[in-house]
Amino acid sequence: MFTVSIREKGGDLQTRHFDKQEVSIGRIQGNDIVLPKGNISKRHARIVNRDNGFVVVDLRSTNGTYVNGHKITSPMVVTENDKLYVGDYVLQVHLELPETVEAPPPASNNADLDSTRALDVGVIAGKVAPQPQAMDETAAALHSLPTPAPARVEPAVAAVATAAPAAQPQTSQPISGANSTWATGQPDPAKAVATGSVKPVAIQPQTPAAAPRTLAPPPEPVTVAIEPPKNDASVGFPTAAVHAAAQDVSAFERYILALELLEDRARDTVFRGKDIDNIDFERQWVELESAVLSLVESAKRSGEIAASLDSATLTTDILYEITALGPVEYYLGDDEVSEVYVNSFNQIFVKRGNTTSMVWKSYSSPRAMENCVDRLAKAAGHTDGNRPAAFRGRLDNATHFQVARKEATLGSPAITFVKPYLLASSMDEMLRLGTITDDMRRLLLTWIQRERYNLLIAGPNHHGRQAVLGALLSAVGESERIAIIDRAAALAISHANVVRIDGYRSDSVQIADSLGTDRLVAAELAADHAESYLRLLATNRDGCFASMFARSPHDLGARLSSIIGSSSSNPTNLLLSAIQGIVFVTTDNHGTPHVTHVGELQKDEDGTLGITERYRREGHP
Repeated sequence: MFTVSIREKGGDLQTRHFDKQEVSIGRIQGNDIVLPKGNISKRHARIVNRDNGFVVVDLRSTNGTYVNGHKITSPMVVTENDKLYVGDYVLQVHLELPETVEAPPPASNNADLDSTRALDVGVIAGKVAPQPQAMDETAAALHSLPTPAPARVEPAVAAVATAAPAAQPQTSQPISGANSTWATGQPDPAKAVATGSVKPVAIQPQTPAAAPRTLAPPPEPVTVAIEPPKNDASVGFPTAAVHAAAQDVSAFERYILALELLEDRARDTVFRGKDIDNIDFERQWVELESAVLSLVESAKRSGEIAASLDSATLTTDILYEITALGPVEYYLGDDEVSEVYVNSFNQIFVKRGNTTSMVWKSYSSPRAMENCVDRLAKAAGHTDGNRPAAFRGRLDNATHFQVARKEATLGSPAITFVKPYLLASSMDEMLRLGTITDDMRRLLLTWIQRERYNLLIAGPNHHGRQAVLGALLSAVGESERIAIIDRAAALAISHANVVRIDGYRSDSVQIADSLGTDRLVAAELAADHAESYLRLLATNRDGCFASMFARSPHDLGARLSSIIGSSSSNPTNLLLSAIQGIVFVTTDNHGTPHVTHVGELQKDEDGTLGITERYRREGHP
């Protein structure tokens, strides 16, 4: 017996009692707990009660499930003190022990479970070096929880995450295998947080009438910087193990050789005769995972691969290479990673905040990377005989990818993934993060809602500009329709009434203007449409937004003037008519944006453009 307390934001507390092991949560009837709100998925999450403990599982919901403010990417153990955030609701679980139940055994009898959970937390935090140990029956039951099949990702606009609850200290432990070993016998960096199977949704060929499908979010990885090895807990991998793995190159090569060998074998056996691009993962994943795992274990028994290699990690990597985008799956599902760069099959970099580092994961071979390129080409609508040397496309979760095939790079293909930036999703969130001050917030709300200024967000960091732009757009009324001209699909907003225009089209500004929208947004002013966009704003548009690169507020005026150049007899007056408000953004070393200047565009005494400052953050010239 257990109870679930449910409180809607601003509503009364409700309590539900259950005498079953699993409880489903969703928007529609048929779930044990029905939460009828638009930001709740049909089948959103479930709570599992095992051995007087609780596990919460997200069912690949559109807007995610959060524990204590942290989005979960795998089944997570929770306690009665933890808060579960599902849409606009906050839930807590409470165990009800019947009076006839005997008292629990002494704490010493549960030492193995306690140490296993403490070990898992230490591995994830990068604070302790784990030692292999056997799981007791309770830990094994939790570890073996089935992973739900993924739901198809909603279209790009709907897939943008809504504002997440404020982060709180995380006390829950993600389920993690206690015996995870990597090529060196050390804990596997991905397995430490990626326990259990996560099933990607295969990308299908795109037709002009249908958007490409994307991959289900993979388990959260741990990124290890190779040069130089980090000495803090942020890498999520024991420092000693980093040094050992860096010195033992042959151990890593053994892992890659094993991956290549078993991938070839899986293609010849498990996937023989199967249409890989159209696999029904809802029904077939468990079967495929079991078959590949059998291949791995058989190779271990025969001595073809080292017994120390982790079977679960190898199985996941094999499935990702054959059916999905390979090792980048780990990082596309990591909320802290904003961009992924693949320079060659064995060289992958990720960007977190302002830091770019090389990761340990790699493709097993150049052919495996080519398979990823082929899959992306199909997603972009290119057939086998019609593939340009370079192409671009988008996944349904708004991740943008750019591919340069080996014909264009004189060697290995190169791939760039740019994910939607979800750091700040509202003005209040920006205030909480310290991005803006309260005085700035009040002024910007006035400019957006009452005076309908045309606003320009400028600064040296692309992601910082996009985060602030997305938060400012949250102040636009829900009844207003927004047209966004966007190339990189990096602008993520929670506003529902949005249409996106491909910024690579030469007529993108004309299309956006013709749709009868209330507000226009140029997510990034590009050379081929910047002048036409500013001219449109100067003549008959208000309440619009734009973003552009500038090194400093003083540098901004010259860059704006260069856009218009000699094509106008009075470019300064045209720009003053087009743009009224300026918001200048920088980012700190962690990638958090900070608005340093808020002001109005003005004409200086020498005839050049300048800024009349309304607010300036202390310490910024």
